[in-house]
Amino acid sequence: MANFFEIPTTLNANHKRVGERFCLKIKSELCCEQCGKITHNHFECPMCGDDYAASDAYGDLSEDPDFYHSITCEECGARFKFLNSERYGENLAEFIGIAIKQHRKPSQLKS
Repeated sequence: MANFFEIPTTLNANHKRVGERFCLKIKSELCCEQCGKITHNHFECPMCGDDYAASDAYGDLSEDPDFYHSITCEECGARFKFLNSERYGENLAEFIGIAIKQHRKPSQLKS
């Protein structure tokens, strides 16, 4: 998983508020058709609009739903907390903030 910390934010560039709920559609990426193991997960990010956004979630999310309690868009940094126990298909999730890589200072971010 990427090294992130939460930046408190009440509004992002798309005017989505922290606490706003969305239905996220998680899409798994398989290693190969022979083994069928899930290697990485993508989703339709409501913040940046990418319909196949890379995420910080690797492996099968349904194996340990307590561990995978949130998902972060690698494209825009939007972080969502799952509100139900299902991990694939359409999931109710809450926008909880923007994750920023620790090695970057907030002043380095594009406005």
